[in-house]
Amino acid sequence: MIKKGLAAMERVFGIRFSTPMAWYEGLAFLGGVLFFAQLVNQAVFVRLFQWGGLENSIAVLAASFVPLFLLMPLAIVERRMTGWFLLVYALIGLYFLISIWLHPNDRLFYFLPRHGIDRVFRPDGGLFALLFLWVLRKWERVDPVMKATALALFVLLLFQFVSAKMRGYWPIEGHLGEMRKLQYSLQFGFSMAFTVSLMAYCALVDKKKIYWGLAAVGYVMILMAGNRMALVLPLLFLLFFFFYARLNRCHSAKEYQKFLLQVLLSAAILVALYFLLVVLLSFIAKNINPGILKSRNLRMIINGDFFFDNGRNSIHSWLWEGLNEHPILGLGAFGDRIYIGRHIIWGHPHSFFLEFWSNFGVILGTPLALLLLDTVVSMFAKKDNKWMGLFLVFLSTSVLHLTSLSFWYAPYLWALMGLGALALRAKDRILWNALCDNILVRRVRKQ
Repeated sequence: MIKKGLAAMERVFGIRFSTPMAWYEGLAFLGGVLFFAQLVNQAVFVRLFQWGGLENSIAVLAASFVPLFLLMPLAIVERRMTGWFLLVYALIGLYFLISIWLHPNDRLFYFLPRHGIDRVFRPDGGLFALLFLWVLRKWERVDPVMKATALALFVLLLFQFVSAKMRGYWPIEGHLGEMRKLQYSLQFGFSMAFTVSLMAYCALVDKKKIYWGLAAVGYVMILMAGNRMALVLPLLFLLFFFFYARLNRCHSAKEYQKFLLQVLLSAAILVALYFLLVVLLSFIAKNINPGILKSRNLRMIINGDFFFDNGRNSIHSWLWEGLNEHPILGLGAFGDRIYIGRHIIWGHPHSFFLEFWSNFGVILGTPLALLLLDTVVSMFAKKDNKWMGLFLVFLSTSVLHLTSLSFWYAPYLWALMGLGALALRAKDRILWNALCDNILVRRVRKQ
């Protein structure tokens, strides 16, 4: 029966499991799906623990350990990779301890309910994406986890979408912690954008048409109930994917020049298509179906507000107070919360660059930024990279941090770095090797 089920999953969805699969690999598969599909984990186990008599905060904490417990047997087998994660975890923990010690009068902002450091170090925190990817480690383990994650998230998000439509609103936490009723959801939008990108990845890699259908349905749901950036992320994935595919076929300077011209031409076409879309939607709204204006995204496209700031300048101005005082050293881990948390409950600046700068400063932030840049550049430069599809899913989804969410909480940027570590060897890292070669040349010249 189990073999028939696995065969059906491979035939319909392209989910292939390594054979024979050890029992601890099966548990790790379930743990990986529950981690990357955290909404599913919360929907099932938080409610289960609440039914068992636990209060909400304890139930959330208990549920966060479920994926980790399922991963633990494989983590013991892959103890070397587990050790690398524990080293990263300890270093980040030490950095937070030093930051808290340096801000004795502002420790409140580190321990706010639902927005404190517990979300960083809890097993469902974004940081743990490193552990799950490094312990799974092999392509044959990671690939089915991501495909099953896409399917699990799609089912839950479809249910949430239908429920919100029947209810007439999304219950959202406001900037002061109050509950608000909105026509769209940031969490739904980004979760569905990640899901749609995964679906598109599966469709492109496995040639399964069912994934294109699910991706199209998911994108329509983003259009109707998601946020603006969520609409952009799946398109970015497709852009990155075809960019890499075309780049992978270039082998001479002439081919690279031709490729560059194609990129510029494609960019011009995309801009023209956007303005054509605005005209088309405006015509439909005025003459055919005014009901499309109920969609916030469609309304903003028609009104020309799609790329407007939406009030983030005020948030950034609060953080600039601290950065003006400590531009080089930064404000320490969660230092942005001290300035923004006085005004809005979530405390981060909705800007990756400002959050990164304020948390790490120039001295610590520069090598970390170079590591991130080196990972992205080296992954694009590596030919026939089997990890590249998933890497591009997380790269495109990580773009959301330019305008939303905190990189400390979300798993996307951490997964990006984790996949880069799995795919790249030392000789593959372009910027690192260039730096080492430069240092070597200088030493030779001195001698």
